[in-house]
Amino acid sequence: MVNYDIPRSQLFQNIIKNLENSDFKLIDIDKDVFELLAISEISFKSWGENIYLSFEENKENEEHTTLKFCSTTFCGIIDWGKNEENYNQLLTQIAKSSVV
Repeated sequence: MVNYDIPRSQLFQNIIKNLENSDFKLIDIDKDVFELLAISEISFKSWGENIYLSFEENKENEEHTTLKFCSTTFCGIIDWGKNEENYNQLLTQIAKSSVV
């Protein structure tokens, strides 16, 4: 989870733009519940991962949003650190792209 000082709808749209220009492939956008599904590419470490993003508005302040991130492997028991790499890669891309 990462907290941002930006309204949920604005962060949601900015992350969509960011994912479209990233190594992740955006698969599904659910604007009604502010959720995204992306996948990572197959590599020598894994067969790829599903990456789920959800955006929760702070009930006390609509200008604050919590980004929830979940990365799961397509198949396999051990992720070899790939899920954490996906998380770090996404946060780095967000920081570099002036999304927030």
